[in-house]
Amino acid sequence: MKKYIYMVLLGALMCACTKNVEIIDPYSPGSCIGKIELGAAAGSMSVSVETSGDWRVETADEWLTFDTKGRTGNGAFTVYYESNESDVMTLKSGRVGKVSIRHAETKKVHTLVFVQQGFYPVADETEVTNDSAIVLEYKENEAENVTLICCSSEGEGDAQAWLDAQNADIAVLDGVVTGEVDGLNVRGCNYADMTMDEGFNAFRSLIQQTYNSGPDAGDDWVYAGQMYHLSAMQAGYDSTPSWYPTTKDAIEFRSDLYAWQNNLYDCVWMYKRDYVSTYTDADGRSYCADYVYASSSVFAKVTSVELLEVDGLSHKAIKITLKY
Repeated sequence: MKKYIYMVLLGALMCACTKNVEIIDPYSPGSCIGKIELGAAAGSMSVSVETSGDWRVETADEWLTFDTKGRTGNGAFTVYYESNESDVMTLKSGRVGKVSIRHAETKKVHTLVFVQQGFYPVADETEVTNDSAIVLEYKENEAENVTLICCSSEGEGDAQAWLDAQNADIAVLDGVVTGEVDGLNVRGCNYADMTMDEGFNAFRSLIQQTYNSGPDAGDDWVYAGQMYHLSAMQAGYDSTPSWYPTTKDAIEFRSDLYAWQNNLYDCVWMYKRDYVSTYTDADGRSYCADYVYASSSVFAKVTSVELLEVDGLSHKAIKITLKY
């Protein structure tokens, strides 16, 4: 997918004469000609510029760097952005960075705004102008929306019929995976009938099998299914049940912490950011029993996470949409 952004450099200002030209601070907002939203993972983006004369690219944000300081006439540069990923100890806020493209003769400045995802959202009210004269084209990855649904058949409903009607690209029913997306590796798991120790050992073994499969397996991994442990990240909310453990040393948290320590993100909690239950037993105890863990490279591409009620089924289905 390509997006085209147009910047103004009036013909009168494009001449070689530089007398009496307004000097603009290269780090001022200038004329914002585009806003680009980034995932939390590190990456890069190609930007091509169509203009005459010399131009320079600058930024005051240390997490943004370039492969060149500028060129003459039509050209291109690459923006590299550092990771803003959170971990179990450090929850990072989203951030806003600005890249200035300055015409060397006229000193006219235009700005690309980069908004990078973090654990906490960041407010950004930058308004984008859309004028014409110099064309600046930035290229995003050729990606489409794909869906992954994780579902349990427990209850009196027909889980398979419901799941078939959703036309998901990848479906996980009781730990069994069907469907595929090129480059996206999905492992199903169903540890619902295991003890806490058995479930943890099985989950740990599954992750270790992934890591031992070698570099050809890639880094884009998802683990989805039923695991009757609890989420350490959901402790301490007003909505957390009174019986919920309060210390991260509790055995119920071992699988969740092991996932975090191995760079896996709990998609449901990371998007809902509160106590979110997917199953309630006969005694009224609520569990985060259904999980979708994603590696950081996958989590950066997630655009929405939904919990769906399915008639007759005890568990809520998890629907994740991501760009891939």
